[in-house]
Amino acid sequence: MFDPKAVIQMEGLIEAMAGEWRRTIAAIAAIDWGSFVIDTREACEQLAQFGWTLPMQLTPGEVIGLAREPIDKIDAFFVEYYTAEDFVALRRARSELLARPGLSAWWGLLKECFEAFESGKHLVTVPALICTIEGVVASAGNSLHKQNVSRKFLVGVCANKAKGLPGGDIHALMWRSLEIFIEKLFQDAPFDKSRPITINRHWILHGRDSANSTVADSLRLFSALETIDSLLE
Repeated sequence: MFDPKAVIQMEGLIEAMAGEWRRTIAAIAAIDWGSFVIDTREACEQLAQFGWTLPMQLTPGEVIGLAREPIDKIDAFFVEYYTAEDFVALRRARSELLARPGLSAWWGLLKECFEAFESGKHLVTVPALICTIEGVVASAGNSLHKQNVSRKFLVGVCANKAKGLPGGDIHALMWRSLEIFIEKLFQDAPFDKSRPITINRHWILHGRDSANSTVADSLRLFSALETIDSLLE
């Protein structure tokens, strides 16, 4: 037989759960999704200005919140993220990148970069990863073996990949994020002027800045490759 008290208790629980659902649905309905998409896109662009491509592991709300922090706190967040728990996030990225057939030409170099980073030798990874990113993006634009692959071309590859995708589409945001990252990484930066705020290909590969690269700079490049890997799927 049914226990009346148990039934009453169950009815109360169901009503409470229904109330929670109603409040949740009302909160979702109240969201201005147009503004939310704009805020997410702007947050992705802000992070890319600081040298961080769109992190797939974060929710849009977390991306928006992180982009409002100063660059030193953003860097600290990603360093902690990739190195915590004995490099668990970085090792996941390693497994994904070294399993991607489209990146097979760079597997050997990438493997050594991961090993060097975990050994505390992050400086050697920076020029190697910059070269890898240049090659991978050129390959995505079917120009791996062409002469004079310029910054404009590499940026254009990312911009063209985003064309035709809805503004709020995750892949559009990722390509836009990567576009800004490439623009900053390969921007013209005269050697007689101030050092660029973020890592710069010309300063590093021409020997002007390689000794000043930080752990965060190395992880910026690993992160960018992880973003590219997601886009190659």
